[in-house]
Amino acid sequence: MSDPEALKRKTLFVAVREGLVLGSVAVATFFPAFWKSKYWAEPKAAALGVFDLVVFPDLQGQGVGKFLMDGVEELAHDRGFSYVRLDAFAQNPSSNGFYRRIGYVDRGEIEVRTCRLQLYEKCVRPV
Repeated sequence: MSDPEALKRKTLFVAVREGLVLGSVAVATFFPAFWKSKYWAEPKAAALGVFDLVVFPDLQGQGVGKFLMDGVEELAHDRGFSYVRLDAFAQNPSSNGFYRRIGYVDRGEIEVRTCRLQLYEKCVRPV
């Protein structure tokens, strides 16, 4: 990727094998208002946000999500971002376990319109 201007909007990356879509992830440099700065280790550090990581259910546990997140982290590092930040449904043990296994640090739980979200971040380039 690309055009740094595109990262100001959501940019979608897709994992494809033999012409079949396996999963996707969206990234952006803007964040939801409910991601308050007080949750992050270094609130003023440049960060890339992850939105909507999706892997087809039959393919989960086969490394597709890790492949996509490795790509996001490489992109963030190469573009000078210090952190990758995201949220996950707090009541989804599968996604929360996944993010923890790949090195994301739990930054707290928030409630947004009766939905509990777990916030995570990972340092990809020390400030």
